Amino acid sequence: MPAPSLLLTLLAACFTDKGTTDWSLSYPDADGDGAPSSIDCDDSNAEAQPGNAETWYDGVDGDCDGLSDFDQDGDGYVADDYAPTLDDIIDGLPGGDCDDTNQDINPRAPEAETADGIDSDCDGQDIEDATVYVDAWEDNDGDGYGDPETGTSIPEDDTEGYVFNDDDCDDTNPDVNILTWYADTDGDGLGDPDNPATSAALDTCELPEGYVENTDDCDDNNLDVGVITWYEDADSDGYGNPDSFVTSTETGSCLPPEGYVDNADDCDDLDALVGIKTWYEDNDTDGYGSSTSTTSVEEGSCDTPLGHVDYDGDCDDTSTLYNPDADESCTDTEDYNCDGSIGYTDADVDGFAACEECDDSDPAINPDAIEVCDGADNNCDGTIDEDTASDARTWYEDSDGDGYGNPLSTQAACTRPAGFVSNTSDCDDTDPTTNVLTWYEDIDEDGYGNASSSTDSTVTGSCTTPTGYTADATDCDDTDPTRNPGETEVCDAFDTDEDCSGAADNDDLPTTGLTTFYPDGDGDGYGDTSSTGSSLCDATATYSTTDHTDCDDGDNTIHPGASEICDSVDEDCDGTADDSATDASTWYYDGDSDGYGASSPTTAACTAPTGYVATSGDCDDGDADRNPGETEVCDTSNTDEDCDGTADNNDLPATGLTTFFPDVDNDTYGDETSTGSNLCDATTTYEVSNNTDCDDGNANRYTGSTVTDSTIDGLPNDCSLSYEGPFATTVSGIRYTGTDLFGYGNTTLAAGNFNGDGYDDILAGEPYSDTAGINAGAAFAVLGSASPASSAIASAASHTSTGEAAGDNYGLAVANAGDVDGDGYDEAFVGAPFANSTYLYGAGYLFYGPLSGTVSASSANAIIDGLSANEYMGWAATHADIDGDGDDELFTSAAGYSSNTGAVLLFDGSGTRYSGAYDRTDADALMTGTSSGDVAGASMSTGDVDGDGTPDLAVSQTEYDASDTGRVNLVLGTDITSGTLDSISWITIDGAASSKLGHQVLIIPDMDGDGQDEVLVCAPYETVSASYDGACHLFLTNGANSATFSAAAGGSLDTTDADYTLTGPATEQNLFGNSAAAADTDGDGVAEIALSAYSDDTYGTDAGLVGLWNGATLLGFTPGTFSIDTDQEGLTRWYGATDDEAGTAMVFADPDGDGDYDLFIASPKASSQAGTLDMQRNAY
Repeated sequence: MPAPSLLLTLLAACFTDKGTTDWSLSYPDADGDGAPSSIDCDDSNAEAQPGNAETWYDGVDGDCDGLSDFDQDGDGYVADDYAPTLDDIIDGLPGGDCDDTNQDINPRAPEAETADGIDSDCDGQDIEDATVYVDAWEDNDGDGYGDPETGTSIPEDDTEGYVFNDDDCDDTNPDVNILTWYADTDGDGLGDPDNPATSAALDTCELPEGYVENTDDCDDNNLDVGVITWYEDADSDGYGNPDSFVTSTETGSCLPPEGYVDNADDCDDLDALVGIKTWYEDNDTDGYGSSTSTTSVEEGSCDTPLGHVDYDGDCDDTSTLYNPDADESCTDTEDYNCDGSIGYTDADVDGFAACEECDDSDPAINPDAIEVCDGADNNCDGTIDEDTASDARTWYEDSDGDGYGNPLSTQAACTRPAGFVSNTSDCDDTDPTTNVLTWYEDIDEDGYGNASSSTDSTVTGSCTTPTGYTADATDCDDTDPTRNPGETEVCDAFDTDEDCSGAADNDDLPTTGLTTFYPDGDGDGYGDTSSTGSSLCDATATYSTTDHTDCDDGDNTIHPGASEICDSVDEDCDGTADDSATDASTWYYDGDSDGYGASSPTTAACTAPTGYVATSGDCDDGDADRNPGETEVCDTSNTDEDCDGTADNNDLPATGLTTFFPDVDNDTYGDETSTGSNLCDATTTYEVSNNTDCDDGNANRYTGSTVTDSTIDGLPNDCSLSYEGPFATTVSGIRYTGTDLFGYGNTTLAAGNFNGDGYDDILAGEPYSDTAGINAGAAFAVLGSASPASSAIASAASHTSTGEAAGDNYGLAVANAGDVDGDGYDEAFVGAPFANSTYLYGAGYLFYGPLSGTVSASSANAIIDGLSANEYMGWAATHADIDGDGDDELFTSAAGYSSNTGAVLLFDGSGTRYSGAYDRTDADALMTGTSSGDVAGASMSTGDVDGDGTPDLAVSQTEYDASDTGRVNLVLGTDITSGTLDSISWITIDGAASSKLGHQVLIIPDMDGDGQDEVLVCAPYETVSASYDGACHLFLTNGANSATFSAAAGGSLDTTDADYTLTGPATEQNLFGNSAAAADTDGDGVAEIALSAYSDDTYGTDAGLVGLWNGATLLGFTPGTFSIDTDQEGLTRWYGATDDEAGTAMVFADPDGDGDYDLFIASPKASSQAGTLDMQRNAY
């Protein structure tokens, strides 16, 4: 593919008038050949320019295609007249081509197997030497590795002594071929076994710097760790034998071998109890040393050092009296045995050592103390509380064991001796029944005394009954002679205890005066008829009533006083159930047996009588088809079938409905925009049952109308179009005017919310503005408001930025860069792909929102520069939040990168703003075209084409492959990474030959409700009916014709697989699809699609034409091809005036915040080439 055709293709699409190129507005032309320096490969030679016929072998690239002038057939070999052999090189290509007009003939071409009279491989023969050559290297030592100094091409069938690699570092020694070295990061001369490198991988046989030939380093990041020595630990005590060891070099491992440790401290490796020996100095030679008198000997000796012992614990190493084996008595005040304590203690400080007394915690206990009765051995004589204790008690003998003592027989003791008591109250110590006698006063003289008034023999001094007393104390009321243990209990209201038993009445049965009581188990006040009752003085919780008429004492709703209810139970105990029930139902007579009764007659009963039902409401008890259970039916008599008092339209929903539509203009055709109303009969609002009227305010306009108007209003009466006419400020209300080809280029318009106020703002480019220099360019941001007004764009703009230098064409690409930093404001991107006009490096400029003021492009927050000539950085841009962090990623392209291979750059969005200069090496991902001349990144768009919730990327390669078919790559958001677009694509879409598919790419929000966005790809150079009349192809990513879209993952589709194809006017070079835009303008959830043919002549030379397809209407058609030339429902056509080139760029936006999208259409040559931007209000 001729590489320079990129610029011819893309620039011609944007800047040509019917194929005649006018470059005077853009770049100088030093050699006067009509081609500006921006595309002229030699602007000092008029014989070299794009489009010239090539003169071969004169050393001049006459057509500027970048190919060698000495390889006419393009097969990669120079004609043998100029380079006779393969070793002769011109323009980097080998010679020897014996026929430079035939790509199939060159030194490496395959020779035919039979004679054909053609020397295909240029060896001077026909079939005699049909030899295939291969690259090979000599293998002199026969080890299978080749000498890198001996590379050559040899016949494929004669390879003896050769191999197909160049990896041998010594081809004279079969034991040496590929060398392996190991990294020496810490520079200690020892290599890291886990970090090898081979001579083959490094393509050198010389020892690389930082590498060594050994693998002995056990830690290549630590200079102090190299070869490790391990010591045998035979007794497994963790200490190693210094005489038995191995190294990591010997074992080949940096891990210890089993049974080895990393120390050499064991003094006896056969005894696990002996490891490191510790020695202590013994100054007093008593066999014990002090651990504090000298440093322990832990290393270097397993033998006893002079003057040392292996026992410590000596607390005084200057005296033999002190050591752990010394004797120490309980009266010693020195710590002779070094146990940390002395023998002598006197805790209670009573003057006696602990070993001299019996309790050293109590100073009152010692050998000199006086014994007292306290349970302790006070004088430490071994006896506790002896009879001689100073406070011993006197005890009295109780010979008869009655608990009373004889005052004449005593004994002293601290505790009571056996047979003794503490009292002297026994009147007869030989008779246990006679001791202290108690007498009770008998006030009421009934023979029973009162226990509260008494005296005893010890007080009265008498063992005989005193006058007025008695020995019985059981009288419970000594003031009432009728109450005493000899009386009989009587039922009374006061519960008096007549017999002094401690209980009265019910608690002292039997008694006299009893009544029979019955249980009331359910607490309803009626006693159980089945009970015999109980004779009691008073009612109890169990026997609570004297009544016994309850027929069910387990249910308190059943008793003689209860009301009867419908439950087949005898609630009132009269022997009959459900008689005169209080909850008896009302039953309605059902004359037509339809399950519904009339309101009368009625009857009350617990169950339905014959001919009666429970439900009333039957409005006609003689018609079984009319009752509340029926469904209302549309009928001519307006019958109330469901008996709700209303019928038909007054009782919806009903069956048999018809959809009626408004007919405002009374032409008998209903409004096609209405969804209608389901009714039984037409109403004054919904009059007709069709909706084929495209204009219900005009009685002459409806589908099929043959009425002709005397006035041409752009509205076909037969509804074949929505609108056809010119742009008009009376229709749109808004027009912005530029100064220098305002809006020139198909990416010079964008919309976004750059100041965060909720109104859409317009970003517009004027790449040929001379404000900052000839064709330096400018960009304008017009902020949305409730009342936008027509104005010069420079006056309307709240933010203006200008190119850095003449020829930058700043503003040739503008884009909403999304909210890159997550602050709630959209960012603006402006591209100047021709920046640095000498070499066309190109640049992209990022301005963070909010936008205000007039600035130079050099004041942008971030600038992304091209790195090489003809890179065209900033050709296009878009945005999406690919990683879901809330910050949008920025995509921009360098369409001329690497000989027009093209590249797309991804810069990750972040709360940390980009600032300063960047280039493609700073990108988070770099996605490139397939090969030189493919022009990747000519157009880009983002959306969710696979329905996984992550935005995806659509990128075009407009000059893909040798026939310039063009290709669109769909890359899933989850797969975006550096690499060629073809290698990371989910699906590719290819165009027809020479169509340059992808001049415009749009991912359109889901139109068919399947959760996947749709893809629109345009090919302005596609030939449908005439040369370059152009077409756009709509893929419903899961639609009828695209059912295999998802199944094509990893594969390829082409434009014949599209669901809908929209074509331009059937005349040459309309370039239909040069610009495209989409938005849901009518609020039905389906986007409308606007497409332009900016050089269309239908309404004047280069007037331009814009078509707007209603999305829902289009999807209602059977998938196929639809031309803007053909009148069709749902199509609106606008056109410009002669030479306006209307539709060069378009964008949808809602700048006035009314909720309806408006379509902005650029006409860069309108108004004497000042350029205009028209807003078609509430488009469609």
